[in-house]
Amino acid sequence: MHAPRPHRMPPRPLLLAALLLALLAALAGCQKSQRRAGGEEALARAIATVNNEKLLYEDFLNQYQLFLTKWDRFIKNDPEKKQEIKELLLQRAIDSKLIDQEAHRKGIDVDDAALNKRTVELLSSSEDAEASSAEAVLPAETVAEWSRELRRRMVHTKVVQEEVLDKIRITPAEMRAYYDKHRDAFYRPERVKVRHIAVGSRSLYNRVMSLLDRHHDFVELVHQYSITPDRNNDGDLGYVKRGVPPEEF
Repeated sequence: MHAPRPHRMPPRPLLLAALLLALLAALAGCQKSQRRAGGEEALARAIATVNNEKLLYEDFLNQYQLFLTKWDRFIKNDPEKKQEIKELLLQRAIDSKLIDQEAHRKGIDVDDAALNKRTVELLSSSEDAEASSAEAVLPAETVAEWSRELRRRMVHTKVVQEEVLDKIRITPAEMRAYYDKHRDAFYRPERVKVRHIAVGSRSLYNRVMSLLDRHHDFVELVHQYSITPDRNNDGDLGYVKRGVPPEEF
């Protein structure tokens, strides 16, 4: 273990979120939200109108049901949480529609070559192996819908890149001024990163210490000899401030 000297981190103003929110606010312009009550006839109605474009209640309901399918075990049928989720999903749908409109206004699109390349990347990656194997058995309509949604996400990313990220210009002088004004936010007290090996007998302790004296790799010894669950995380106990030992100690 070694103890690095206290240091102050360089500033990095968190402007991205604020700029993106400002972009969405500017796009909203004449937005008029018209929330409707439920009922079967409401499926074909607009739950909101965004610059004269309607968001259908049926589409919103599909997104809500999909969310519940994945996360209902965490919500545990809590009415308040479900209401919060509905409001968040509706706001996300409105934001997405605003970005759609801005992409159309600016003529920002993704060509078929870029879409096909990204599709291949996703379907060939290990985390999307399931999607790759399922592609052959999914109905053509479902595959087409998935492809349309992927293109939409790519267009959104391109809009944010061109209209927000590419327009961020932070000079060294601005960074220094921000740092000087917020010094306390970047201060970190002295601390050390701790790993440990926990063994169940004196003989194993002596063996591990002998191996360490002969410069064996600490992490390898963790996986070989440690008996606590954190062995799966290389025995990592995180960072510890001076004078404040980990609970395990």
